[in-house]
Amino acid sequence: MSSVAVRVTLGIALAFAGVLGLIDLFVDGADLGLWWIGVQLGASAVFWVAFATDRGSWWAAIPGAVLAAIGVRSLLELSASIPQWREFVFFAIASLGFWAVAATARRRWWAIIPAGMLVSLGAADVAERLVGDQAAGVALFVGAALTFAVLALAPGGRAQRWAWFPAIGLAIIAAIIALSLDGIEIGVAVIWPILVVVGGIAIVVSALRSRK
Repeated sequence: MSSVAVRVTLGIALAFAGVLGLIDLFVDGADLGLWWIGVQLGASAVFWVAFATDRGSWWAAIPGAVLAAIGVRSLLELSASIPQWREFVFFAIASLGFWAVAATARRRWWAIIPAGMLVSLGAADVAERLVGDQAAGVALFVGAALTFAVLALAPGGRAQRWAWFPAIGLAIIAAIIALSLDGIEIGVAVIWPILVVVGGIAIVVSALRSRK
């Protein structure tokens, strides 16, 4: 799809959205929920087509995923289904745009970070709803640690080896929070120094291996 076609299609979608906004404002009792969802998903499809057909439009995956996430979340709200999973679904779908960007070229490794963090936010929301605030913290830091671990393991040689450092640090924080959860009797004051020692040894081993 050419850039002109993309702009024309988006212009039509925006104009249609404006018309829906006016109807919603001035017409009493107008239920335009499904129409709004249609506009969101339609605009998302335009961006995804641009991403798939034009190598220079790699950025289009990001707004495409965000619009799809908004549309799906709105659809879930209308159907009143899986209320405890809505935010996770939203963040997971929104992250797809960044995962797609990261997959297009190694030099776009940076997209792994927002992609992983969006999934982590969704997991934290689910953990908070099902377990509690502390579990949400554990989920968030575990997700962040896994994000940087994925970045360190991603193709690209040793360029992203630095990502192991925040991955280890975030994993230690997640472990400290997990050990402080209600019902766990292991003292954090005893455990966290051990975790720090383990993290330090891992860093030293990684540094020595990089010299080979």
